Amino acid sequence: LRGEIEALRSDMEKMETTLCGDMEKMETTLRGDMEKMETALRAEIMSLRSDMEKMETRLHGEIQEVRGEVESLRRDMDEMETRLRAELRALELRMTIKLGGLLVLAVGLMTMIDRLLGPAAP
Repeated sequence: LRGEIEALRSDMEKMETTLCGDMEKMETTLRGDMEKMETALRAEIMSLRSDMEKMETRLHGEIQEVRGEVESLRRDMDEMETRLRAELRALELRMTIKLGGLLVLAVGLMTMIDRLLGPAAP
C-alpha cells in the first residue's frame, strides 16, 4: 500500500509540476496578448485623435468660410436696403411733383370753367 501511495504522490507531484508549467505558459501568453491589445488600442486611439484633429481643422475652416459668406450677404443686403431707400425717396419726390402738377391743373381747369360759365345767377 505504501508503494501505491508513494506512486500516487509522485504522480500528483508530476501533475502539479506540469500544471504549474502550463499555468506559467498561459500567463505568459495572456500577458503577451494583453500587451499586443494594449499596443493596438493605443495606436487606434492615436489614429482617432489624429482624425479628430483633422476634422476639427476642417470644420474650423468651413465655419470661417460660412462666416465670410454671411458677412458678404449682410453687406449685400445693406447695399440693397440703401438703394431701395434712395429709390423710394426718388419715387416719393416724383409722386409729390406729379400730384402738385395735377393740383395746379385742377385749379386751372376750375378757373377756366368758372370763366367760361360766367358769374352765377342769383
